[in-house]
Parts: sequence; C-alpha cells; structure tokens
Amino acid sequence: MSNCKKYIANRFKSLRNALKTYPVIKDPEALHQFRVEFKKLKALYLLAKSCHPDIPTSKSFKKIRKFYKESGMVRDSDIIGQLLEKNKISLTCPEAATAEAKKLKSIDRLCRHIPAILHAVRNFEKQLIRNTSRLTADCIKKYLSEKEAAIQYKIEHPDTAAVLHDIRKEIKRLKYTADMEPGFIQKRKLSRYNTLQDRIGNWHDKLVLIDYLEAIQPGNRRPINKLLEESSRNADAIKNSLLTLV
Repeated sequence: MSNCKKYIANRFKSLRNALKTYPVIKDPEALHQFRVEFKKLKALYLLAKSCHPDIPTSKSFKKIRKFYKESGMVRDSDIIGQLLEKNKISLTCPEAATAEAKKLKSIDRLCRHIPAILHAVRNFEKQLIRNTSRLTADCIKKYLSEKEAAIQYKIEHPDTAAVLHDIRKEIKRLKYTADMEPGFIQKRKLSRYNTLQDRIGNWHDKLVLIDYLEAIQPGNRRPINKLLEESSRNADAIKNSLLTLV
C-alpha cells in the first residue's frame, strides 16, 4: 500500500499540532481538527482490526478514544455557539451562563490531560504503522464493499432520525478509509456520498439546536417551532433524495 505510511504520518502530524495548539489559544478549530484526524486514524485502525483480527487491542488507542469522547462535550458546546450565531438567536438566561461555566471547566480538564495524550499518540502511531503494513488491496476492497452494503441497506430503510444520522457516520467512516488509497471508490460515487452527508449534517445541526433550546429556554417557542418546521422539511427532502440512491 504505497500511500499508507505517508498518509498515516500526515494524519498524526496534524493531530499532534492540533493538540499542542489547543492549550495555548483554546481555538475551537484546533479541537475540531484533533477530532477529525482521530476519526480518520480510528477508521484505519478498525480496518486493520477487521482484516487481521489477531491484532491486539491498543491501550494507547483506548486512552486517546477516551479523551476524544471527553472532548465531545466541549465540541458540542462550540457547535451550539456557532448555530446560535448562524440562526441569530441570543441567549442571556442563567442556564446559558451555567453551561458556559461548565464548558470552561471541561476545557481546563482537557488541557491538563494533553501531555499524557501526546505520549499515547506516539505509541499509537508506531502500532498503527506496523498494523497497516499488513494490509492488502483485496482486504481493503472487501472491507469497503461491506461498508457500502451497510450504507445502502440504511438508505433503503430510512425509518427514523437515528438511521439518517447513522448513514452520515457510516459515510464518514467509508470516506476516511478510502482516502488512504484513492481509487478504491469512484469519484462520482464519493461526490454523491459527500453531498448526502452534508445535507444530513445540516439537518442534524437543527435537531441539536432544538434539543439545546428545549433544555435552556423551553418557554421560548418561537425559535424552537421555526427550527422544528425547517428540520421536518429537511428530513422529508433528504428521504426523497435517498430514492435516487436505491
């Protein structure tokens, strides 16, 4: 796999840079970059584990994954802030101030853990390079084919909001895996997947904001009702567009 080692090295370089930058400037984009790079590396780790089940579970991976999950609350809060600004919604209630204070404490806790996470990252990089060196083109093609089949099944059965969100997550995993060796999936097909992923993402953002507003200011129905109407229309449009992919 000619591109594998270089691709992994670039992913880890970007991940480390994000982790080193975040405690200095608390930039939401640095945290976002760490999370994106970890998801890409996680996709390759799961690929290697699928192709070679004898690969032992990485303690370093589990440690980074735990940190990733803990960072989710901060990232969710960052997204909420962006969505409030995008939808021109201003909140000055005590609950919003409490949520912001909780976020700041979480940021401090994350920053304290970063030196230990950087150590785990070094170990995980060595393990992943070693494990992915055993991959073959046939194994990757089979894995991607299985992932596409899972996506297609969910596209044909978009019964609930959870299924639509699952489709988006599955597409991301598929894309992250395919990025390592371009050519395994047709560009036209990837483009259609990306469009679908973006549309589901925009729809899901509205659900996230609705949940937040319901928790913070349930009595302020005007923005909530507007978002409910928009999300319902978006969901219907997405489900109709899925018919073209069946």
